[in-house]
Amino acid sequence: MIYQKLVMPKEKTKLLRNNKWSKNLRYALAKLPGNKNYVVGIDPGVNFGICIVVGEDVHIYHGKLNTRPKDERPMYSVDSEEFTKWLLSDYQFLFHDILVEGAAFGKKFGQVQLAEVRTGFLHGAKDHAEKISLIPPSTARKEGLGHGNQHASDLWPLINHNACDAIAIAMAALERL
Repeated sequence: MIYQKLVMPKEKTKLLRNNKWSKNLRYALAKLPGNKNYVVGIDPGVNFGICIVVGEDVHIYHGKLNTRPKDERPMYSVDSEEFTKWLLSDYQFLFHDILVEGAAFGKKFGQVQLAEVRTGFLHGAKDHAEKISLIPPSTARKEGLGHGNQHASDLWPLINHNACDAIAIAMAALERL
């Protein structure tokens, strides 16, 4: 499994500069020796994780979209779209694959709002990849970590759980190439 080659940072993620969509965006850099592929894994939500793999560099982000009043919550889809475009705009090439975590079908609450936010991340990423698709959470864990019951946060306890899920999704994208 590719994830076993991942060299994680020894310290927790660091706070990045503010942006207009997320005031608490955090970042860490890991290494994946020998990798030559470019993929992105996204764990969408108001609390999100994004893993951008560029060759041997694994850029790990997590944060929370800025809070909106209840009557403005549908705008989270616009916020997540604009944020994703902004974050990926530094990369002047197409990624081989971008995988976005799909719905957890066993969950009953919050799925409508999450679907709207997920759509924003999808739209924000669509111009940055040769291929973009959804992957169910258990499939991401199975393909990226070797077992559907393996939780990424158990492997990397120093990293936020949304970022860990994004890493697992990115690893699934690499396994698919």
